[in-house]
Amino acid sequence: MIPWFLSLRETFKARFRVKMVRTLPGHKPPSRFVPSQSPQAWCGLHTTSLDSGSRLQSFPPTPICRMARRTIRKIARPAFTHQPRRRPSVAQTCPIDVLFEIFELLVSVETDLPDFREPQGDIREARTVVRALPNSFSRRFAPQNVSQVCRQWRYAVQHCPSLWARVAVHEPADALYDADDMERFYRKIRDRLVLSGKAPLTLSAAVGYGFLDFRLCANEDRRYIAEMFRIFLELAGHERHRWKRVSFISFASSFEDAIELRDFPLLEELSLRLLPPSRYEWNGPMGVDLSTCTELASLKLDGDFDVSFGDTPLEKLTHVEIFRHERSPETPFGSFDVVHAFNLCRSAPFLAVLILDVYPNISTEVITIEFGEFVCLSHLTELRIRTADKHEDVVDEVSDFLDLLELPSLRKLELELAPEFDVEELIKRSKCSITEFCIDGSRFLFERDRHLQYDISAGHCLLEWLDLMPDLQSLSMHEFELTTDFVRWLILIKEHESVEDNSTPSSSSSEDVTDRSEEATSTVFKSGRTEDETATIDEPYKITITDVDEAVSSHEEGEDRDLNVCHLLKRISLHQCELSESSPKMDSLLVAMLSSRLKGVEGSMGKLEEFYSLDSDMDDMPDVEIVVKWIESGIRLVFT
Repeated sequence: MIPWFLSLRETFKARFRVKMVRTLPGHKPPSRFVPSQSPQAWCGLHTTSLDSGSRLQSFPPTPICRMARRTIRKIARPAFTHQPRRRPSVAQTCPIDVLFEIFELLVSVETDLPDFREPQGDIREARTVVRALPNSFSRRFAPQNVSQVCRQWRYAVQHCPSLWARVAVHEPADALYDADDMERFYRKIRDRLVLSGKAPLTLSAAVGYGFLDFRLCANEDRRYIAEMFRIFLELAGHERHRWKRVSFISFASSFEDAIELRDFPLLEELSLRLLPPSRYEWNGPMGVDLSTCTELASLKLDGDFDVSFGDTPLEKLTHVEIFRHERSPETPFGSFDVVHAFNLCRSAPFLAVLILDVYPNISTEVITIEFGEFVCLSHLTELRIRTADKHEDVVDEVSDFLDLLELPSLRKLELELAPEFDVEELIKRSKCSITEFCIDGSRFLFERDRHLQYDISAGHCLLEWLDLMPDLQSLSMHEFELTTDFVRWLILIKEHESVEDNSTPSSSSSEDVTDRSEEATSTVFKSGRTEDETATIDEPYKITITDVDEAVSSHEEGEDRDLNVCHLLKRISLHQCELSESSPKMDSLLVAMLSSRLKGVEGSMGKLEEFYSLDSDMDDMPDVEIVVKWIESGIRLVFT
């Protein structure tokens, strides 16, 4: 039984339809009726309340009739035929706190800090990398993009200050060219900082790469990029008390007056690379006061900075890099000296990585240390000190600084090749095990008169250091002179159990090395020489027993050396190294050294997996037949 109100409603609709049809302008009654059709059947309804005997007039399908039919169908459709509403998605019903965490992860990925060091290669590559970095004001990046999705997401974004606490300004997407654009840029920075509320700030800026190459940046671009960065520093400088992670890279101009680098109570990471485009724009070192940075964990400075730590204990500081980049003007001159280095080590007892460019001390301040007092950095695993491109006065000062250190956990070491550095005593005192060693011999290589100041050569000085590194796995030498004696010392020799006296080399071991060296020598002969030519120059290529004896035992100061120095080496890298002589004998020694150390080579006793000769005097090595076979077998040998 149909309810009375539904029947009444359908009857009213049908009668209204008949009245409308009869009053259509220009309508003529048809000559016949259609009693079998009802308004409900004609309109597509499944319920009826009309008398079956009622008759309706039919009419032709004119446009007005079609419009009337659509109107009736829309009105007469029962409510129970409507489709149910689509259920909200999981993203729309996600709790606000969960949305906060998701958006924070998204923002942290898209506004990550740029790398402190620029990529290797042309400066255009570095600028391309910076150009790809996102900016804080683009709608394509968070949180602007997620705020356009729905009402709940917009509410979550607007009520989470930490999402707006990341401000990134990178060149050239934000380059501005007129006063109106500069004003808009100012408002964007200001509004962004206001939306961040009181949340700790993460600031990122990388501008001025075009200043290093005038062809990449027009004068107008240079002026506005510098002005843009000045505005950014001015606004961000007022919020120094909220700085948490900061990375500034600029080659535009000096900014001593634009910002004061002090009062950072929340600072955890500070990375500054503020270099002027020319030496004429540099007015002196920029002061950095870290006396209030009790939360500081990472410090990276590239440029001329006068760093002060005060008496504040930096117990959370674990990573320090203070150096001058190779593109910096006046690289040999700086303000960070051994006094700063000593104060840093004394204030940060939990340092794990320490990379320094140390300059000569130009002040009257000296280090006063009581007898027997050392600075123990028990957590330090990496120590790199660059002094080779500085004035020679710094060598003695760094030597005194190293004499005050005790580094029991040291694994990676980088120093200049200087006999003044008592590396042997440092290793013995610290009882450390060095696994990676990098040596810079440029001062010895280019200052020939320096050799006359010492009774020991550069190679023998390095060998004395290597003797105390039995666990060494990686050796890197920069601008070092390779002598035949040094290469001979790197040849591994088989030790026999029948040797009773280690101080006297046995004839069997000498014969083994001679045979292996002669085999390597014969391999060198096969490269581009005939047998007749080999017979005439066979003698210079041979390694005689006398040479082996010199490699096995050292009569210098009556001491005996270890036969197999650094037998665990896995990687050797030579950068701009020179050979003391270019002769077949040197080639045969190099091949013999490689054949005794390369892993997987027949007769080898070493574990060497990689050998790099970059811009070094080894042009003939890639033509040696056995070297070609090693490379084809998959051994990593690189000669450039």
